[in-house]
Amino acid sequence: MAYLSRADRHAAILQAAIAVMLRDGFAQLTTRAVAAELGAANGIIHHHFASARALLRDAFARFYATECAEFDRRCQDLPAAEALRLFLAAPLTDTEKRMRLWVGAWNEAQRDAEFALVYAAALRDSHRRLAELIRTWAAAGEAAAPADAGSVAWRLQAIGLGLACIAATPAGLLTPEACRKLLADAVRSELGFELAP
Repeated sequence: MAYLSRADRHAAILQAAIAVMLRDGFAQLTTRAVAAELGAANGIIHHHFASARALLRDAFARFYATECAEFDRRCQDLPAAEALRLFLAAPLTDTEKRMRLWVGAWNEAQRDAEFALVYAAALRDSHRRLAELIRTWAAAGEAAAPADAGSVAWRLQAIGLGLACIAATPAGLLTPEACRKLLADAVRSELGFELAP
């Protein structure tokens, strides 16, 4: 591996860990797998992270921060309704790998109390973002603001993530199309808002 500054190498390790998580899932995230993805010796990972668990936590936090930055970039010039639509539809229009990553994160949060804190921080931030998008959409004159945008945001977030988990389940309980319809019905019921323009 070419020479990198400590900060650049740290960032490269996180990117390699994210690639492993997306491709192989949480269970396959080992320091050896990340080192192989990076094309570096296994020991280099241990110079930057105390354990594979610490790497997993930091990689998921970086993944979430990157997803937020990409969403913000995509929404920069969108009208409030389009930004809200994009956010609400994301769990079911995202790639299968990303849906599986969120399912894996939920599972990991059940096993690791420290990871649960990272996962909960991402969910809290996602909730804050959704509630703010609902308020912005309502303030743009699209509709009356719901009495409690925070509660609406929690309900829609729970439905969206739950349906994403069902859509990502290999057993084929519901097709992605059926999940999208159920999500659209929930959004219409909560906000009087059509998920598809």
